[in-house]
Order: sequence, then C-alpha cells, then structure tokens
Amino acid sequence: MGVVYRARDEVLNRDVDLKLLAQGALDKVSPGHLLREAQTASSLSHPNILHRSPGGETGNDSTW
Repeated sequence: MGVVYRARDEVLNRDVDLKLLAQGALDKVSPGHLLREAQTASSLSHPNILHRSPGGETGNDSTW
C-alpha cells in the first residue's frame, strides 16, 4: 500500500510517522480506511509507536 518513514515535526518538536501511499492505493481502499487506521494507531501507546500528525485532503481530492 505504501511506505512509512520516521519524520520530525519541527513545529511540535517531536517524531512523527510519514506514510507515502503507492500510486493508485487510494482507489483500492474504502473511503474511511485511512481514517480508521489513524484512529487505531492514535489509541496505542508504546515507545516504538510514533504519534500521528494531523492529515487531511486538498481541494483536488488528494490526501495528505
């Protein structure tokens, strides 16, 4: 589906995850899939799990 990288949020001064989706990946999942994935990940607490930064959609239906 994609690749996840560890990144640094310089505004919040913390490590975050950065998920880059493969081309066409959004066409293969239901509309709420990524939101449910993010909600599930945000409910976990472990030193090896990075916190998710807010994401959203652009005006041309691209997700960020």
